[in-house]
Amino acid sequence: MGWFHAHGSLSRPAVSILAKADGRPAGAGVLLPRRHLLTCAHVVNSALGKDRLAPDHPGPIAVPVRLHGPEHTVEAEAELAVWIPPRTDDGGLGAFEWNGDLAVLRLSAALPPAIEPPRWHPMA
Repeated sequence: MGWFHAHGSLSRPAVSILAKADGRPAGAGVLLPRRHLLTCAHVVNSALGKDRLAPDHPGPIAVPVRLHGPEHTVEAEAELAVWIPPRTDDGGLGAFEWNGDLAVLRLSAALPPAIEPPRWHPMA
C-alpha cells in the first residue's frame, strides 16, 4: 500500500477493509478521489465470509472500513461500486494465475478534511 499525503495528523492514513462478522481486518485498500477505495475482489470476498476466490458478484453490499493514522481512526461503511472477480486459470500447465481481482468501494459518508487521497505524480 502506498503512503498518503494529507494535512494535519493523518499524514499517512492506512485503509483496512474489515470483516462484517467480527470487524477484524480482511485486507487493505488505497484511498482514491471522490470517496472511493481500491482493493482486491478477494479482500471483499474475505470481508463477507465467502471463499476468497468466489467469482460471483456479491450483489449490493456494504462492508465496514477503517482509515487509521497516528492520532485518529475513522470507521465507515463502503458500498461495492466496481467488481472484477478473482479468477484462476492454470491453462492445463499447473500454473496459478490471477486475472482481474479488483474492487472499487464507495464510502457512504464524506471523510473529515484531514483525510485525503494520495497525490499522484504525473507520468512522463
